[in-house]
Amino acid sequence: MIDFIQLAEWLKGEQKNILTALAWFVSITVTYYFTKRSKADEIIIKKRLEISEKLAIFLEKDYQDRQLFREYYKTNFAHLSGRHEAVQVFEKYDDLYRELRTLMANIPTNIDNLISTNREALIYIDKKIIDDIQKYIKYTKFYYDTDGAGFFNNYAEKAFDNLLDKNNIEEMHILYKRIMKKLITKA
Repeated sequence: MIDFIQLAEWLKGEQKNILTALAWFVSITVTYYFTKRSKADEIIIKKRLEISEKLAIFLEKDYQDRQLFREYYKTNFAHLSGRHEAVQVFEKYDDLYRELRTLMANIPTNIDNLISTNREALIYIDKKIIDDIQKYIKYTKFYYDTDGAGFFNNYAEKAFDNLLDKNNIEEMHILYKRIMKKLITKA
């Protein structure tokens, strides 16, 4: 009977040690989990900010270049009878409109950057923003024909049509404002 009482007293003392060890283990496990989770959240937030910034930069560059194109068009071709005549003048005087040609050449690069960054953003950015950017990109698309030899190429005509289309301009403006607002507030 004495052995049993001594065993009970010893277990009573060890029970405190076992509970302390168990509490310590739980505490360490919870701390490790939350620290690890916090670091993962930090990485995700940092990446989300980086991608949001890149998207905003590429979208802003494209939007501004399109506005600049329209200003050039107004300044240089508004006095002409229409787009067709403007394209003819544009193609006839290569050196005179070199800056406008450079601007037109940069627009597809802007869109390519926006497309690739938008793909990268799928993991980090809200789907609504991704969808709005894809809609914006849709309005930038146009198709042209060329024979590859230089005898026939209607790139300038189709580019002018796309860049000056009132529906495209209005829709892209609405999307641009909405996307930029979301990128700033959600980032």
